[in-house]
Amino acid sequence: MKGILESSKPTLIVGSVLELATNKRLIGEKFDLINLSNIPNYLTGRSFGLTEAGVIALFRKFKKICSSNGAIFFYSYDNSIYPNSRSSIIPPASSRAFLKKLKEYGSFNVSQKKFPGLGSESKCDRVTILKK
Repeated sequence: MKGILESSKPTLIVGSVLELATNKRLIGEKFDLINLSNIPNYLTGRSFGLTEAGVIALFRKFKKICSSNGAIFFYSYDNSIYPNSRSSIIPPASSRAFLKKLKEYGSFNVSQKKFPGLGSESKCDRVTILKK
């Protein structure tokens, strides 16, 4: 990522993630990387209220603005921290079952890079990478 940023001019868009792929400033643009941070973990439930099918549809829209070798990536929480005081279920974007659906219905190649979770070597957080 550092190498890419050193040799390019990143585009920062401030707005709703639900409208990112249809933002008028982005019409006709293609992106090599789309970093969604941890936002996909909040697309269902109280924050955005999408269903799993709605999240897959949103990812398919993001796919349309990716370059042919582009990728979308986001943070996936360790499943062992659920349930907890804030959430009784694993956010769909962090669940293995959802990622399988995303691969099937979203037509993505799905991979993950794992790293030790904060505060515990036994927990394993991940960055999920979606490629066309």
